[in-house]
Amino acid sequence: MTRRRKPFTMNPDAVAQAARLIDRTEDTGKEYSLTFCGGGYRMRSSGDRDGVTPDACPTNSSERGTFHTHPKGDARPSGADVLVALQQQHKFQCIGILKDGEPAIQCLEFKRDAPSWKTTEAELRYTAELADRSQKTKSKHQRSALADLDSALLRAIERRAILAKVAYIRRARRRA
Repeated sequence: MTRRRKPFTMNPDAVAQAARLIDRTEDTGKEYSLTFCGGGYRMRSSGDRDGVTPDACPTNSSERGTFHTHPKGDARPSGADVLVALQQQHKFQCIGILKDGEPAIQCLEFKRDAPSWKTTEAELRYTAELADRSQKTKSKHQRSALADLDSALLRAIERRAILAKVAYIRRARRRA
């Protein structure tokens, strides 16, 4: 008998904190992040306009995933975002933006137990490396490299190796 895993959900405190970070990103133009550990989450207070390095979890707990904001209002993960999630063996990665004046979070949950995971991981790693390299070098192929990464993510979603969720957090923002 196989046990079904509970899908990833952010607790209400983390959602409220994420909404505040999305607002702060809108005000400052910088990225901010949360790292989700076995026993909760940790906040990194600041990043810059090009990225943020999430805080590490305490030594006695495991890193489960991250949330970070994108100042330009694009909830798609960059090549660097996908590479970090794969290298760190994250279970999920969430990106927060302001959409139509309201905070929104898009999460990708990595289904490492899916039958197609090995193929999916190899394809994502390859396309993410190309996208990251073209972004760093400001290559003229940057747009097509990001489109290839988007296509690879869509194929992973179709294969059910990644679950994608989008949530608008109006209530959390009002309570915050």
